[in-house]
Amino acid sequence: MKIREINIGCTYYISGCKDSDMMTLSEKDFENIILFKTKDRITPIKLTKEILIKCGFNNNGYFYQMNGLTLKTTYDGFVLLSGQYSVGNEFYYLHELQNLYFALTKDELIFKL
Repeated sequence: MKIREINIGCTYYISGCKDSDMMTLSEKDFENIILFKTKDRITPIKLTKEILIKCGFNNNGYFYQMNGLTLKTTYDGFVLLSGQYSVGNEFYYLHELQNLYFALTKDELIFKL
């Protein structure tokens, strides 16, 4: 991953992590990534329907809704809907959804590990 894609509060796979392969990055974790140049150990988590449910989205067939946001499944990813129209680009990873959610709501999207 590119360092600009790694954000505090987002969840990633971290190779060599003691507790779990998945980790939500804190400020200290981010500082350590920069300091020890370990960004190559971070891998994005592919967004799935199961992960959306764990994040608190309700499933309505092809649509997932929470706090006024509606997502629609695509062939290999998801898009944000406004009415019946997709807004922005298709996204594929949990951290992309977490960044989008924060940008739109000013709240962090919590993924329950």
